[in-house]
Amino acid sequence: MIAERRLAPWDVRAGHPGITFLTGGTAFFAIARDPRFSYCLYVPTDHTADGPPLPLVITMHGLPVHLVIGENYTDAAGLAPDDERRPVTAGSNRLERIHALHANWREHGIDARLDIVPGTGHHHFAVLPAVRRFLAPQVSASPRPRPPKVPEP
Repeated sequence: MIAERRLAPWDVRAGHPGITFLTGGTAFFAIARDPRFSYCLYVPTDHTADGPPLPLVITMHGLPVHLVIGENYTDAAGLAPDDERRPVTAGSNRLERIHALHANWREHGIDARLDIVPGTGHHHFAVLPAVRRFLAPQVSASPRPRPPKVPEP
């Protein structure tokens, strides 16, 4: 049977046996051909739609984490407002928030790299060189076979 929409813990009544399959830890591989990079999503077993918000926890093994943003990306449109559930202010714009996220992750042992690209705001192609520099050693260390180099004409 195919569900019309994704099934989540809050779609199942409390005490239903299906909660077992929708909560707890679920292991994944980021790259099917390279099991060095894996992660696990943990949904709290007491998560309910009408209860207080609970954190979803993701643990990563071997996954390089890269945060990249343009130094001029100081827009605040679409950001969730600060509220009483957040113990520390996350910042008033995207640049401040990515700095807060990076600091939080480092504080919790996640070795994330933050690259601030000078002279740009929200521009995908402008940050691409920083992303390529970050990914180059990851790709070259991958154990999967490489196709032979084709000489350029």
